[in-house]
Amino acid sequence: MILLETEKEKVRKSQRERERETDK
Repeated sequence: MILLETEKEKVRKSQRERERETDK
């Protein structure tokens, strides 16, 4: 299940970057 956790972290990072662009 480590793969799933990594996948979740990837999605979280992507969402965070998207929020940063929206903030700009």
